[in-house]
Amino acid sequence: MTSFRPLALVLVILSFGAGFYYYPQLPERVISHWNLAGEPNGTMIKFWGVFLFPFIGLGTFLLMQFLPKVDPMKKQNMDLFRRHFDVVVFVILLFLFYVQWIAMLANSGHKFDMSSAIIPAMGALFLVIGAVVRHVEPNWFMGIRTPWTLSNKTVWTKTHQLGGTLFQMSGVLAFGGLIFESYALWFVVIPVVASALVSFIYSYIIYAK
Repeated sequence: MTSFRPLALVLVILSFGAGFYYYPQLPERVISHWNLAGEPNGTMIKFWGVFLFPFIGLGTFLLMQFLPKVDPMKKQNMDLFRRHFDVVVFVILLFLFYVQWIAMLANSGHKFDMSSAIIPAMGALFLVIGAVVRHVEPNWFMGIRTPWTLSNKTVWTKTHQLGGTLFQMSGVLAFGGLIFESYALWFVVIPVVASALVSFIYSYIIYAK
């Protein structure tokens, strides 16, 4: 077992622990959604408001332990980048734990701007994923999986080099949402969608050549 898998499991445990800690302090309905201006605009019952992210984290952790075992490319490729795979799982769980934590703080009466709290975390998430995706070998469960990348190792490698750079650029641009709060969606979502679309088209172009 690599070092990141135990850390990921610790995050899942901490997530449930935080839920049990905050649960008695919260009202029967908690804020579960905020708009782009950081204003509350949705609620849910306390149980799911508190434990939804812990259960998502647990499900993600278990699923990501199972998928590599059934990947058809496990032996020749999956084992080669397992550490990078575990890094991605850890970072996703860390992001979920962070979102849960700030949501519990907000529901406990702490006053802060939700958009300013979440945007840096999303930017950091994109930066890490962009850095890691360059090291992903062909597989069926992680990376930029198109018919063309899965059909040719060179296409896979070139597409992931470009995709990694684009996702890191998306991470940097996401921080612009802190400056131009009215256009936060443009700075956070649009670059990521554009990066995925460009990578998809690029993989076909490289394959066609």
